[in-house]
Amino acid sequence: MELANGKKNKFFTLETEGENRYYIEDFNAEETKGLNNVYLLAKEVPENSVVLDVGCAQGRFGKTLKEKKCTVYGIDLDEKAIEYARNSGYYDKVFIMDVTNKDSNEYKSFTNMVNKVDAIIISDVLEHIANPTKLLLEYLKLLKEEGIILISVPNVAHLDILLNLMNDKFNYQDMGILDNTHLKFFTKTSFVDWINQINETFNDVNIDCEYLGATFYNNEFLNKIKNNYKELFMILENSSNYNGFQILFKLTKLSSGVMPLQLKKLQEESQIDVVDILGNVLEGKISNVHNHKPVEGERLWYEQQIGKFEESLQWHIDKVKELEKAIEWHHINEKTIRESLQWHIDKVKELEKAIEWHHKNERTIRESLDWYINKVEELEKAIEWHHENDKNIKELMEQKENEFQNQKNKDKQEILDLRKKLFDMENSRSWRWTKFLRKGK
Repeated sequence: MELANGKKNKFFTLETEGENRYYIEDFNAEETKGLNNVYLLAKEVPENSVVLDVGCAQGRFGKTLKEKKCTVYGIDLDEKAIEYARNSGYYDKVFIMDVTNKDSNEYKSFTNMVNKVDAIIISDVLEHIANPTKLLLEYLKLLKEEGIILISVPNVAHLDILLNLMNDKFNYQDMGILDNTHLKFFTKTSFVDWINQINETFNDVNIDCEYLGATFYNNEFLNKIKNNYKELFMILENSSNYNGFQILFKLTKLSSGVMPLQLKKLQEESQIDVVDILGNVLEGKISNVHNHKPVEGERLWYEQQIGKFEESLQWHIDKVKELEKAIEWHHINEKTIRESLQWHIDKVKELEKAIEWHHKNERTIRESLDWYINKVEELEKAIEWHHENDKNIKELMEQKENEFQNQKNKDKQEILDLRKKLFDMENSRSWRWTKFLRKGK
């Protein structure tokens, strides 16, 4: 998505296109510091502060401020966008209201809950307001003495805007510097002049203004100029915010009579006249052009990239050390490794011989296996036969045993009968009378 002077002018956005167009999924202020205003502004908020986030939308400041143990209130007019802030859980209360409409019930509810705050964040809001001065004065009333207002506005002095203007292009986009809902445009100097005008115009207002730097945006157009017209680019980048995307300020509410020192410092700051440098170079009066000083966001981004590179470099250094240790170990254990390797080679050869023997004796093995299978089947049949005939054998044995016992009893009875007969015979008269006849026989 183009965030500066687009290739084609989009003067308006349909409601069906523009719903939630400012929503950023999985937003992380820390990981994208330098490229977003949340990190740069939120770090200015002291811990345990009471903070009012004006135009809170999806609530990108909420998480960072809650990590600093702040009490956070949000204000927005977009009911759909504000649901994200409510559902985030980082805001103590979110109000759908216009602070200039003091007759609304929501405003009354707001004033009952929010009295004075330590910090107000007005991020990417003023450019959408027809009368930002009136809005700023209203919010100053909510601010404690020495309280701060943190402001982010788009930088219309971005080189993409300036150079395309020379080609008669001022192409609005859905969002970015030339968002088609913007009503006011700012540069660093014009913002400082605006704050000074407020101090001079309203006797009961005294604001100090500190410049916090800018986020940065290098797009395809800037890279084209840099690559194709290097000398021209070296001149143009002397503009302090040539690639600045959002310019950031901290306003401090001062008591009457206190000198706004930071504001005076900005007013007295020397300005580089880029047009003068360009004219002198074209006339041959200047040959050496100094490079620009990077904006705060760009500096942070480079620091972050350097940090990532250093981490990556350290990781590679550690890996090289591990590799060196592995090589050293390999040299020390090379003989053992070779012997182990030879042992494995020998084992592989033995396995190959075993496989070869198996292939040669496969038929014999199969026949032997079939023989054992048949024997097992025969044994299973014998066991089955045994189980089937076991009952019959037991019955037959019981029968034979009964017959034997009966015969035994019968024989025993016959013996008893014979003995009785013999006894009777020996005791008979005839036996006794004829006893003498049997002597000597």
